Amino acid sequence: MGLRKLGYGLLSLLACCSIVACGRGNLSVSNGQAGGQSDNCRTIEHDSGQTKICDRPEDIATLGLHSLDLLLSLDREPAGVVTPQPVETDRVEQPEFAIPTLGERLASQPVALGSFATPASLEALVQLKPDAIVGEAHRLPSPLLSQIAPVLPLARRSDTGNWRENLRLSAKMLGNVDLADAAIADYQAQLELTRRELAETIATHPKVLVLSGDNLTRGILFALTEQSFVGELLTAVGFELVVPRGAERNSVPVSIELLPELNEADSIVILGYSIETLRAGASQSDREAFFKSQFEKIRSDWERNPLAQSLAASQADRVYFQTFYEWNILNGPIGAELVLRRLRETLGDS
Repeated sequence: MGLRKLGYGLLSLLACCSIVACGRGNLSVSNGQAGGQSDNCRTIEHDSGQTKICDRPEDIATLGLHSLDLLLSLDREPAGVVTPQPVETDRVEQPEFAIPTLGERLASQPVALGSFATPASLEALVQLKPDAIVGEAHRLPSPLLSQIAPVLPLARRSDTGNWRENLRLSAKMLGNVDLADAAIADYQAQLELTRRELAETIATHPKVLVLSGDNLTRGILFALTEQSFVGELLTAVGFELVVPRGAERNSVPVSIELLPELNEADSIVILGYSIETLRAGASQSDREAFFKSQFEKIRSDWERNPLAQSLAASQADRVYFQTFYEWNILNGPIGAELVLRRLRETLGDS
């Protein structure tokens, strides 16, 4: 396996929190009815086709952290979830540990549908009998899902702009589009706050390079572009994103040797991740240790690498280590608010 394929594979694995590991069945149409037969039905149009939803779905299954972010942003809690860390019980009894960041917003104990480390079968969904199932279209495990409940397939979360459309689709599923408008208004308020607080930094250090990776051993990182969720946020705040020439995707591979060509960056944000700590399960005591573990290895590598240390941002002590988990897994209003807060906490201190 080449370095490029390996790098893409690791990022895909980290983001793949579905009930069947990284399934890619295409779901074009979902015709199931929530809540049984009803005359109060509506058809939701989306990129994959149409979904028919009846009444107001109560028990909703989210098949990823993006769909969970969206649902919580609309003031609803799921009946069933997938978790990034393993859960040994039928229900997520301690969501604040099993689902870092989002779990703290759950007052209930939803059904555990599976996790990154221990993907479940479709049986968990069948037993749950949800009124609706929500997840990214390219990660839905099987067209058979629509035989269990209506399925709302969402656009790829990491591409710019998609989170807003996914939010509106989720609000339509709930039968109240005003909820999406309120969540977007809250985001706009956070965006304006961040612009004001970072105005001086943007004026003096406008160029930012955003990289992701787990270590430097393989010599490959990924640069996030303006076509990504994170790139959209930074450019909306007012930063100028530094990217390799000819970049056409939301992220592109960058070798260590290519870094000097990106040396115009005033600041570098590195989004670290660790597959091993996700597999290991949730710590019941120290949540900060979990987040630190996500970028601990790549920070250590970066600090020991002569080429990385020769960059202008390193010399100016303007390299900031954050988690891929927080910055590029949630990708909804909650995730956006979190990224904007991290920007104010880090770059705002400069």
